[in-house]
Amino acid sequence: MSNQSGEKLVLSGIFLLVLFFSLIRVFINGGRYFFPLELAGLLLLSLLTFIAFVGYTRVWGKRLLLLVFLGYISNIILIWLLKGPLYIILLLVAMAGFLIAIPWKHFVSPSPGRTSPSSFPMKAQELHSQVFDPVEKEEEKKEIKAKAAKTTSFSPGKYVASTQSNQFHQPQCDWAKKIRKDRRVWFQSMDDAWEKGFRKHSCLA
Repeated sequence: MSNQSGEKLVLSGIFLLVLFFSLIRVFINGGRYFFPLELAGLLLLSLLTFIAFVGYTRVWGKRLLLLVFLGYISNIILIWLLKGPLYIILLLVAMAGFLIAIPWKHFVSPSPGRTSPSSFPMKAQELHSQVFDPVEKEEEKKEIKAKAAKTTSFSPGKYVASTQSNQFHQPQCDWAKKIRKDRRVWFQSMDDAWEKGFRKHSCLA
């Protein structure tokens, strides 16, 4: 437990003791039916306080302590509605304890110099989809073309393609005539070209 958490716990304990003993005095003067009902509520809050102090090093303990102070605030307001007098000092003490018990670090956003861990998975995913995926697809295309160049002989055939493209042509096609000799890939049939990952050009339509 950090020093700051220890100080908050001590202050919360002092406020709770003040509220507990002050409300007991209020309950004693509350009347025959009012006293046992309010005492039961006070005992319940005391039990929750004990559990919250035991688990204060965990998040649920801090939240439970916050709930205890909220219970004291509700109790003081209930006394005001049922009995008439409003114990302003006790209400202020309960509200001060409530504010102290709030785990502010769970609500404060990270400083500009720091990046929240939960903020960059989406950015990483966006960067991955924008940068790395196209590179991988381009590499896959190059691998297919390299395989086609290796598995298909460079001897003349019925159809021709370039290792730098994904379309195959008739040898008489104007585009086919522009392909450099060292980049030409020949196929004996359309099926052969399709199997290597090439698609037919409009000259074959």
